Amino acid sequence: MTFAALFAGIAVALALEGLLYATFPGLLQQAARHLTAMDPAQIRTYGVVLASVCVGVAWLLVRG
Repeated sequence: MTFAALFAGIAVALALEGLLYATFPGLLQQAARHLTAMDPAQIRTYGVVLASVCVGVAWLLVRG
């Protein structure tokens, strides 16, 4: 994998995030309120699990 491919992937991820904010602003505000009520350890656990799953899926896609 080249750095260009890595940066292209990051750009696509940021573009998708921007589309979420543009299409579902109320839902994202509600999610933000929900996150502030959660325990930081629980948020961290969800983040690690989600990141691990996404890295695994990306690895499977690149591996072919």
